[in-house]
Amino acid sequence: MLHIAVIALRNEEGKFLFQFRDGNAPTNKLRVTFFGGSIDAGENPSEAALRELKEELELDVKPDELRSVVAKPWHQEELKEDEIMNVFEVTKRVSWDDIRVREGAGAVFLTKEELLSLEIATPFVKEVMKECF
Repeated sequence: MLHIAVIALRNEEGKFLFQFRDGNAPTNKLRVTFFGGSIDAGENPSEAALRELKEELELDVKPDELRSVVAKPWHQEELKEDEIMNVFEVTKRVSWDDIRVREGAGAVFLTKEELLSLEIATPFVKEVMKECF
């Protein structure tokens, strides 16, 4: 079973930052989803979330700014294993000047409603947004 940490990064305007995956991604190619990734050996989910924010967005977040939202089992057809998706939220004053998107084809700030209307948003991100935000 894979253990994943993903982050719902919300700015002061209430919009969330989502990743647009590129064509080289191992899963969810050319789809919109959360930033995040696998939890490394010896890491707990919150440590992984903080590391992923640093690696993928060059964004430093303090541990007390991170809020655990849900740990949710998930299955993706592209993978041979099921996953446990650990979802975290960060609400922070953040603009494009504060981040550098280092993974994927790009990023976009969207409201919950805008995200739910996108056909290219992943089923997982839509489900979490409906249930948790």
